[in-house]
Amino acid sequence: SKLSVTKVFLGISIFKFRRKLRWSSSSTVLPIIFGFERAKIWYQKRQEKKEKPPSKRNERGKQIWNKYGLPGLALLGPILTGIHIAAFLAMTLGARKINTTVWITVSLGVWTLVFGLATVFGLDIFIQ
Repeated sequence: SKLSVTKVFLGISIFKFRRKLRWSSSSTVLPIIFGFERAKIWYQKRQEKKEKPPSKRNERGKQIWNKYGLPGLALLGPILTGIHIAAFLAMTLGARKINTTVWITVSLGVWTLVFGLATVFGLDIFIQ
């Protein structure tokens, strides 16, 4: 049988699948945003012990921040640095908690939609 556009697999609606995926990602990012002060202190102590220069991921995140700001970091973060590092970098670079939460949530929703639709349409192409 042909796979319809509104189904991912086994009869699960793509919209229900997207909602579950977005909330599962958000549930791991939100504690980073709202527990930022503790995480910042822990991270600084950890970096002092390692005595290493900043990582390439962190440098990439700072470059995105300087060029595009919070919206750019949030939207490009999942692809270039990872969503958790993007949220942490945003907070480190001075973004407000509410703005970071909104932009990270929007970013997760956009990327979930993009990859969900790409998966569905990609599967439709192979079934025909």
